[in-house]
Amino acid sequence: MDELQGVLDDIEPANESDSKVTHEVWSLSGTEGTTSRMLQLLDDADEEVIFAVGSPSIDTDNTVKKLDDATERGLDVLIGTAVPGRSDELRDAIPDAEVLVSELDWLHGTAGDDTAIGRMLLVDESTILLSSMNEQARTERAIFGRGFENGLVVITRRLMATGLLSRDPGT
Repeated sequence: MDELQGVLDDIEPANESDSKVTHEVWSLSGTEGTTSRMLQLLDDADEEVIFAVGSPSIDTDNTVKKLDDATERGLDVLIGTAVPGRSDELRDAIPDAEVLVSELDWLHGTAGDDTAIGRMLLVDESTILLSSMNEQARTERAIFGRGFENGLVVITRRLMATGLLSRDPGT
């Protein structure tokens, strides 16, 4: 038994890093649940928040307050909006955030398609929340993913970098 214990003690752990590897993806339904998860993610952010909003009905006063709180905590906050007039309002409400009108044409949707991108949130390059919004039916569906190497997070990070960011987000 002592020999077995000695061998087990000598075996290297499979994951040598101290960080916990997490790869999770969850589905959310409804604006209330999606907003609740998003606000929690904003509270949990440590370094950077990148938020793109496609549907004007989604960026509420609570969202604006949480984004402003993030800047007050010293986080880098970048906000992209598909609505040109809304960018000025967001700049006034969150003066320490970088706000721009998104160049992502696909945020707007296409003719005949009632479903558009609702919101895209990337927190600390490793957590995402993406939603689609059916404006006619007033329904929102979302996915939430975590893990720097999570495929969903990687794709989202790269998509946001190519059309939204003016700087490299660490893709």
